Amino acid sequence: MEKDTLNRELQNLSKEEILGLLEDASLNWLAHDGLWFQAVEEYFGIEQASLCNQKAIGKYSQI
Repeated sequence: MEKDTLNRELQNLSKEEILGLLEDASLNWLAHDGLWFQAVEEYFGIEQASLCNQKAIGKYSQI
């Protein structure tokens, strides 16, 4: 889908529909975050996964 078409589609959404999209996106992000942590934990162990998580949180809080 082209950017202009996407912009028009988004402009036609109601407030409730936009809030629904934002909720879906946030749930998808949360699911990805959890799966990423589990993959790092499986590969490197819980201590390294926790260190990676702390480092990421530190970077995120600077944004």
